[in-house]
Amino acid sequence: MKRNKIILIIFLVIAATLTIVFDLPQLVLVADETKNILLKELFSRLILAAFIIYLVIYGKFASLKPNFKNMLRNLLWMIPCFLVALANFPFSALINGTAIVERKDLIHLLIINCVLIAIIEDFFFQGILRSIVEDYFKNTKHRLFFVILIVSTIFALSHLLNLLSGASIGATILQVGYTFLMGGLFSTIKTKTNDIWLIVLIHTIFDVGGTLINKLGSGVFQDRLFWIFTIIFGIIAGIYILINIFVLDKKDVEEMKKEETSKESVY
Repeated sequence: MKRNKIILIIFLVIAATLTIVFDLPQLVLVADETKNILLKELFSRLILAAFIIYLVIYGKFASLKPNFKNMLRNLLWMIPCFLVALANFPFSALINGTAIVERKDLIHLLIINCVLIAIIEDFFFQGILRSIVEDYFKNTKHRLFFVILIVSTIFALSHLLNLLSGASIGATILQVGYTFLMGGLFSTIKTKTNDIWLIVLIHTIFDVGGTLINKLGSGVFQDRLFWIFTIIFGIIAGIYILINIFVLDKKDVEEMKKEETSKESVY
């Protein structure tokens, strides 16, 4: 156990050091500015993702095994979630020509970056943090509701850190709002499917759509149709997720009562 802690500390120091190095503005890996930024982000996030994964395995915070047995059923259940993620793509702007993807040759790097972001955030919030919150509320009635609420709130508030990187207050507050909703969606997926990789999938699709133009293109992509689809699918998914939260919470409460009755009968 002591050896594992030493390895964990060494891993943390190395990960932190390399993450800082790859974040240095003066570091140039390639002459292409856009590609250089994406590569630096990729290596930085790859290191951090490796550390988070190691931490999840070390602390046994969550299962990393995909739920292949119920994969098709889970994917069908997640259709409203996919609609929300796909609505974040600039389809109408690309069709109308108000936005354009100028660096299609770098789309693969953008996708890898988004996968790594999803792994980092989802393994931390839906793996490590969720496990800690679940332990705290394990004997509390409606514990599932509290777990989803708290994890989603912390996930949303963590995006206030974007203010430190120069983001505007208005844009950051808007981001905090929809990341709270996405956090609830991710937490419900985790509860329903017990497959953290499905959260990573939805998260990746959402982020690719939201950063495609900002990272690799130009123009205005959040047009009227974008917001119409975002609001419509957001409302549908929101109602769908709320219904599932109440159903899952009710089922959890009933299971708690059965456990308490079983314990009382033993004594």
